[in-house]
Amino acid sequence: MYRMKSIMSSGHCAYLKLLVVCSALPDVRGYILGDYDYRECWDDNVYRNFACQDNFNAFWSESPPSSVQAGAELNVSTRLTYPLTWAIDFFENGNGFAFNHVNLHACHSGRYCVPQIGPDMNTVFHSQALRFNATTFDYQNGFASAEQALFFTLDPGLWTVFVHARVLEVVKGQTVQHDVAYAFELSVLEVCDGYLSEDNQTCITCRNGQIGDDITRTCGC
Repeated sequence: MYRMKSIMSSGHCAYLKLLVVCSALPDVRGYILGDYDYRECWDDNVYRNFACQDNFNAFWSESPPSSVQAGAELNVSTRLTYPLTWAIDFFENGNGFAFNHVNLHACHSGRYCVPQIGPDMNTVFHSQALRFNATTFDYQNGFASAEQALFFTLDPGLWTVFVHARVLEVVKGQTVQHDVAYAFELSVLEVCDGYLSEDNQTCITCRNGQIGDDITRTCGC
């Protein structure tokens, strides 16, 4: 089982809802719980954030689930693309693979998260990082792509989960590292012998051998 956390910012300021905190740290971009449905792309070599291009992006092959039961493996599939105009550096720390680093990250509710922060075996998880090549080449629209299934098991609670992918490009003889992240919210539900509360976060225990009903949210025979 892997645990994890995620991040990103703008300029030298990290934006936490209405609170803005500025520091002298290099620019990094990331997620805080509640920021979903958009992608973040950045050039990590020079800490310069840039808008995701249509041809460098991450997508979900199918919509991720909003919830899973504790102990059940989360299985999501991502589709990744990069522009055919990029001169891919297949061998600089890549061992012959275009997609140099692809994995899932997850951070527990309320944690500020970034790919640069490692798992702490408590509130931050990483799945195993994979490397692979593009399998489809769309010459008309100018991009290469690949799909990959990713797996995760998390403890009960509310989590921010995102895919993190990296591609290396050769620019004027130098290797430039491009990264993309795309997040969703996941509720990991307790295994409950009664029924779950309306927010699906609390298990209401039934007594005297009664059985819980998650639809009516009552205990019965």
